[in-house]
Amino acid sequence: MSSGFEVTPGPWTVIDGTTVLSADPSVAICDAFPADKAGNEYRYGESSNANARLIAEAGTVLHETGLTPRQLADLVARLKLEAQGHAQEARTANATIAEIYQVCTGSTGEPGNWNGAEPVRQLAESRAELLEALQNAVAYGLPDEISDAAVTAIANATQQRKEPGA
Repeated sequence: MSSGFEVTPGPWTVIDGTTVLSADPSVAICDAFPADKAGNEYRYGESSNANARLIAEAGTVLHETGLTPRQLADLVARLKLEAQGHAQEARTANATIAEIYQVCTGSTGEPGNWNGAEPVRQLAESRAELLEALQNAVAYGLPDEISDAAVTAIANATQQRKEPGA
């Protein structure tokens, strides 16, 4: 992004309180007008000096960033909006993770997101063990062993779901 302005090179500095100079000290940018009211007149004072510092800062920032103060303000506003969107996405993801943990533990509690995918991994392993036990029992046609293997696998899977972090 470019300011689109061709201005005197910076950085700009203030001398004598109100004179703004460019990087080349022989080039004056401006002299701030008197801005401090004294009766019916305006004089040089702190407001005049502050105005000169503001002008110098705006010119210096333009040269450092390539952006005008207005462009920087617009960029800040856009970045704030983007940050709010990212924060909402993170809250949604955290809520989804919490819900997954509840499902994995049979709603007995959240083991904590510091466990990463471990609760899901444990549930998948328990399911795989149960499925393997049932498939083996069916393949061998042993009704009693089907019952025993199924009961054992289901008991193991149920126990793991009741013990968060197990």
